[in-house]
Amino acid sequence: MNDYTIGVVGLGNMGLPIAENLATGGFAVTAYDIDSTRRSPNVALDYCGNLSELASKTARLLFSLPDYAAVLGVTEELSRIPGDRHLEIIDTSTIGPKGCERIAQ
Repeated sequence: MNDYTIGVVGLGNMGLPIAENLATGGFAVTAYDIDSTRRSPNVALDYCGNLSELASKTARLLFSLPDYAAVLGVTEELSRIPGDRHLEIIDTSTIGPKGCERIAQ
């Protein structure tokens, strides 16, 4: 069992299986999706109702989002959360390197 939680943002065709595999592999997984009805039928995951709640539970976030606009929207929302918390972000979304560079700035 790993001693930290991974937050998964986006529970679509890729994000949900990633979250399930992480949980099956022994990680504690807390998940968020804009569609609150997306749930795993196979694995018990912890779910959050918003990004602020997710960021309060873990500093390690894995994004699995459909496009640049979605990644930008999530990162902008996370940046507005009060405090100076450092977040580690792994982005598995299908955006190009130029988009990642723009978001990082």
